[in-house]
Amino acid sequence: RGLKHEISDFGLGVPFVSNLPVRVDVFVQPSLSAKINGDPILLNARTKPFAQTHETILDVVLRDFDLTPWVAYLPIEPRFRLPSALLTTNLELSFSQAADATPVLALRGPVQLDRLVLQDRDGGPVASVAEVALEFADVQPLIGRWQFTRLRLAQPEIALVRLKDGSLNVLGLLPPAEAAQAPAKVVADHNDDKQADSAPVEDAQADEGAAPDKVDFLLALMRIRDGVIRFEDRTLAEPFSARIEAINLDMRDLATEGQVPAEIRLDYVSDAGEKFMHEDVLRLAPFEYAGNLQFGSIRLPRYAPYLAAALPGAQISAGSLSGSTRYRVILDEQGAPAIQVDAETLALRDFALLLKGAKSPAVKVPELDVKAATVDLGTQRVRVAGVEARGAAVSLVRLKNGDIDLMKALLPPAPARKPSVRPAPKPPAAPEWVVAVDKLALKAASVRFDDRSVGRPVVTAVDGIDFELDGFSTEKGTPLQIKLDSRLNKRGKVAASGPLTLEPLKADLRLDLRTVDLLPFQPYVLAQTKIAISRGNLSTQGRLNLSTGRRGQLLGRFAGDVAMA
Repeated sequence: RGLKHEISDFGLGVPFVSNLPVRVDVFVQPSLSAKINGDPILLNARTKPFAQTHETILDVVLRDFDLTPWVAYLPIEPRFRLPSALLTTNLELSFSQAADATPVLALRGPVQLDRLVLQDRDGGPVASVAEVALEFADVQPLIGRWQFTRLRLAQPEIALVRLKDGSLNVLGLLPPAEAAQAPAKVVADHNDDKQADSAPVEDAQADEGAAPDKVDFLLALMRIRDGVIRFEDRTLAEPFSARIEAINLDMRDLATEGQVPAEIRLDYVSDAGEKFMHEDVLRLAPFEYAGNLQFGSIRLPRYAPYLAAALPGAQISAGSLSGSTRYRVILDEQGAPAIQVDAETLALRDFALLLKGAKSPAVKVPELDVKAATVDLGTQRVRVAGVEARGAAVSLVRLKNGDIDLMKALLPPAPARKPSVRPAPKPPAAPEWVVAVDKLALKAASVRFDDRSVGRPVVTAVDGIDFELDGFSTEKGTPLQIKLDSRLNKRGKVAASGPLTLEPLKADLRLDLRTVDLLPFQPYVLAQTKIAISRGNLSTQGRLNLSTGRRGQLLGRFAGDVAMA
């Protein structure tokens, strides 16, 4: 396509130039000014062309220079649109090279972009920023020094879309790999031709162009104000969208040198009223990122599309999550990460799990608190100091085919059987995760079990459940202590306490059953015998021992008193 540019108000200042000894160390100051398409540009230079250092300083001054017409001159076909971008600069570019020394190229001063708008090829919104300001403090690319005074972003807004194929829309703005390599190949071919016609250079001169071994990076201050991220996920069966707003970030002293890490403070809220606040530290060399996140009022039903696969027959109909977590990521010398996450507190409130087609929740948890939970990805261990639930209620239905409705809803359907083929060798088993809970407590819990698999349905209600578990662990051979007090069908009492080992099974429990009404269990008795129970209750006190035999069979022994009335 044809493009036209207008250059007006052209001005050129050509000063007196002399190589007289008295003038060698005096700056020559040429200048160039003009308007390109109505945008002013000013170049002021100070140079010593005949000095041994060839010291030269160039000031580049732009004010609201429109960048949009110049996208057409990119060496690749752009996959984005730039409908708005105004550049303002007051840069100082300097060069000098003393005799027998490496050249010094330095850049200092502010650069600012205003009213930046970025779109995809179809004109869809991708990003916009009211103002981006970056100040170069001491940038010397030849020696790997990149020091900046400040970076400021005002009202940035990003439209982030996860497409159906799992890719992100922003990655579609990048050129294809082959397109990005094409300009580099042209330059390489040109250099090869030039090198073939020139004499070999000295090793010292070749070393001058080599990349620096070490990067000296410093960003003294970074600020983001009033940022917005609009997120949409199209990979799910039910698309998910959210808006993160009021994004404010402050970061100080991010550097590759020194032992003091950068300090980061970040807070934001969602369109659902969820609040997040980070206080972090970041060290670049050696890499370490650690911090604390406080969050509140996370509405769990909002994220139902992500839980659909894990809950094929149910959905979370209510519940909010708040808490405080700590995290730490470090990289070793080989770049392998070590990640640890600690949840200081987690508070779940008014949780409800609803089975599909049901009118009332199958699981309700008014209050659940988790304290001091640690997840170590390196050692594959989870440790929790305490879990306490108050007022939890579970309703179960055993269907006529023997399935439990809640279990059926939570477990995915079994895969269809395939024709028998020779099984492939199994890969080595991965180490199993170890989960340990120091103390688990249920207060005032209840369970309702409706058994419809027998001739006459049986409803069993256990309420007033107070349950404590100490020392739980999935590690084999770990003993734990349990204590249970509950009420059965409003009249009976069921209590148990004592040590228990899950694998291999071993238990020595003290049982206390009082006035357990036998009439509700009549359908079970009638299904196995011809005995009819018209009334009666059971009481017993004693010890129940459980263990696993050599062949894996369950062994049990009870010693105590049994009374029926």
